[in-house]
Amino acid sequence: MKKLLFIVIAIAIASPLLANPTVMFDYQGTIYGINSSTVHFVSSNPAFSRDYSGTAGMYSALVNSGLEKVFCIDLKQNATTSAVPYELAAVRDAPRPDDNVANDVFPMNLAKAQAISELWSENIASVNNGLTAGAFQLAIWEIVHEEKGAPYNLTGGNGFWVTNDNSSVTLTNAINLAQSWLDALDGQISNPIALRAYVSDTYQCFIGEGTVPAPGAIILTSLGTAIVGWIRRRNMK
Repeated sequence: MKKLLFIVIAIAIASPLLANPTVMFDYQGTIYGINSSTVHFVSSNPAFSRDYSGTAGMYSALVNSGLEKVFCIDLKQNATTSAVPYELAAVRDAPRPDDNVANDVFPMNLAKAQAISELWSENIASVNNGLTAGAFQLAIWEIVHEEKGAPYNLTGGNGFWVTNDNSSVTLTNAINLAQSWLDALDGQISNPIALRAYVSDTYQCFIGEGTVPAPGAIILTSLGTAIVGWIRRRNMK
């Protein structure tokens, strides 16, 4: 009985470790980018809309004091320039649902996560200036925010589109480049790159390269082995 009580207590202590790992995330600003003029995110389930005018591009962040290159995957929240705790999560489990919107369409599903993985693996090597970084960010926003199952269309569509308010040639070129990347997605990933999401209930969510550690899995395996051993010994008595 005492051994069983010990196992129960050990599981209770280990449970918090099963949550997503946490890092200190300090948004630094734009590395490369363009003025996106105005991008629109509209959700029909639930009804929600937001217009964003600003920079689309590649951003930098200090993650536990290490500098990382990231892209935004959440148009519903704003970034912060302070170092704050973020959780690491699988891309399919991001962005974090908005607590203020019932039945939120986030997080994205596995199909969208796989599309981002293919986009990243096939094109990230060519992202090296404002035009390509802006195009890459627009393509990510399109995948994440377009209604599930809808075709990719950066100038129209059901959930996300871009308006070139100032008739910018650079933005037009970025839209065309992003659309060509999206049109080329065929579900085949030749050399996948490990990606992870940085998620927060309060601030903008991001995506970058890296894995999601799972320290709790090791503890659970050990506890499971201990429980099985205890049951076997108990049945032998």
